[in-house]
Amino acid sequence: MRDYVAGVRVPDEVVRRMEDARDAKEEGLAISLEIIAQILEIPGVHGVHIMAVGWEEAVPEIVSRAKLLPRPII
Repeated sequence: MRDYVAGVRVPDEVVRRMEDARDAKEEGLAISLEIIAQILEIPGVHGVHIMAVGWEEAVPEIVSRAKLLPRPII
């Protein structure tokens, strides 16, 4: 994404983690879960929009592992 999607910025640390990963898919899931956890700590944020372009089947796994369901009533 860093090199092929205009306007996308991927931190060097994330690129290194993916390059060094034994299992790139599992590392990608771990990174996404960490980012979701950080976002949900921001006051006023009540959810996230998940897009897994070209890997849509990962979305249910991300939702499950991030414990995003059931949605809390606010």
